[in-house]
Amino acid sequence: MRTKIAINLLAIISLVFLNCTQTATDLMIQKELNNNWTLSQPGKNEWLPAKVPGTVHTDLLDNGKIEDLFYRLNERDLQWIDKFDRENKTTFSISKEILQKDVVGLDFKGLDTYAAVSVNGAKALSDVNMFREWKADVNGFLREGENEMYILLKAWDKAKIEKLHIIQNTVTKKKAAFTAAFEINCVTSGKANLSVFNGDTALVSNLVDLKEGIEKYSVDFEIKNPKPWWTNGFGEPHLYHLTGKLNVGGGVA
Repeated sequence: MRTKIAINLLAIISLVFLNCTQTATDLMIQKELNNNWTLSQPGKNEWLPAKVPGTVHTDLLDNGKIEDLFYRLNERDLQWIDKFDRENKTTFSISKEILQKDVVGLDFKGLDTYAAVSVNGAKALSDVNMFREWKADVNGFLREGENEMYILLKAWDKAKIEKLHIIQNTVTKKKAAFTAAFEINCVTSGKANLSVFNGDTALVSNLVDLKEGIEKYSVDFEIKNPKPWWTNGFGEPHLYHLTGKLNVGGGVA
């Protein structure tokens, strides 16, 4: 049986500049921020060169910190890597001309579970998950000259949410009924709380028995007096911001 290794991943990151007054051909400028990256373990302040796109395992291998994980039994001895948080940072230059653009945003093609991003100390993204693209408006965070971007990749050692699917069951004026279908990757079986939030408001929290491996778990919940989505010109297009959370032994994923 092969031992599982979690990969901390950073994919292509772009800085996008948009000026609403430009012509269509000059509307958007894109710059990839794949240079000058370093990584460290929080608290150690030992910054090593890193590659983006890349993973923590290949970065540690390139810096001579670990042996080839695919050679003999090395994989078994490297299970400690995904048990620690990882931090990545880089610097990039911004001109006065760019700061005058109407919109300046970051476009992340992939960030591993779970990541938090800050620009010049200001939070741009938090608790982002893998398997999707993430964008952040950073126009108010940037300054002329050198800027710093910092990414914290949070470790998990018990269980994590791989996928979350919200299923709409019934909708009336008084309530809307849903099922949150979680797919959870669990290292060790045990009890956990599965919750669904609308913004900061908890809609449901259920105690479940997690099984080792990747399994599916369902949680039913309701929204009272649901506000509908209206098309343009007919009313407010209301959005519900639903989040699934997994709590195992005090750790939240």
